[in-house]
Amino acid sequence: MVNEWLVELNDEESTVPAIGIAGFIENAESLSKGRLWVGKDGGARPLWHRLLGAQKRYVDSIFSLEWFSEGAALIFHDENWSEYRALKPDNSPSLPESIRIQISHGEAQPASDSECISKEQAFKAIREALEKGDRPNWLNYQFVK
Repeated sequence: MVNEWLVELNDEESTVPAIGIAGFIENAESLSKGRLWVGKDGGARPLWHRLLGAQKRYVDSIFSLEWFSEGAALIFHDENWSEYRALKPDNSPSLPESIRIQISHGEAQPASDSECISKEQAFKAIREALEKGDRPNWLNYQFVK
């Protein structure tokens, strides 16, 4: 069980107690645009890692999300930090390039239309993932190493 979450919202890092994560996510969703990353403490690193300059603890990434207006790009991570990019459902409308460039996870090119979902779907998915401990199976994903 996670006692607290490591979060970064619009470049501000903090920790959020497990009982406060729902409110934190709700506050983030109220923003018209944003970049959200959520992870958890993965445990202590071996002493030899720390002697070589590594952080004292492992960090396990859970997901990263960018949204602008009503569009979003959502990436779930596994224990190896591999990416599972949420794919647009077949019946969803395409987002204009002006929105996709805002949710490209730092890339110079706009996010691929196939990897853009609605903001509403994205926040529903992350709430479910935090509650159940796994990415939702009602979305399809593109695996990226």
